[in-house]
Amino acid sequence: DTLPSFTSPYNCKNWEIIQDFDTVYFSVNPYYNNIFVQYFVEKGNGVYEEFKWETLYPYPDCGVSFNGRFPYLLTNSSTERPLEGTIKYAMTSTGFNQLFSIKRLKLRIYVYDRSLNRSNVIETPPFVLSDIKK
Repeated sequence: DTLPSFTSPYNCKNWEIIQDFDTVYFSVNPYYNNIFVQYFVEKGNGVYEEFKWETLYPYPDCGVSFNGRFPYLLTNSSTERPLEGTIKYAMTSTGFNQLFSIKRLKLRIYVYDRSLNRSNVIETPPFVLSDIKK
C-alpha cells in the first residue's frame, strides 16, 4: 500500500524481473549526491533559463546529471572543527560543445554536509565554453 501504482512502459525507475514473477521497486535517495550543479543557458538580453538534463532522454529522471559526490573530508568523526580549502570538481562530456557551442552559460552550485545542511548557493559569472582553461 506504500508503493506507487504500477505504470508501463518500464524505465530506469520502474522495471520488472520476469523470473518467478517478482517485481522490484526502488526509490532514489535524494541525498546520494552531495554536490549539486544546475546549468543555465542565456536566452537573450541577459535572461537565463535552466537547462534540464533529463529532457534529453525519453524517461524523466533517468538521464545524465552533473551532480556528484565528494568523499568524507575528515576521517575521524570525533573531530568537530570547521574545514577550509578548495574543492575541485570536474564535469566532462563530449556533448558539451554540441549542446552549448558558443552559448553563454552560468552554473549554480550548492553542497550538503553529512548532517544534510545545505550550503549557501554560489553562481558563476556568465561564460562560454571557450573561456574555460584546461
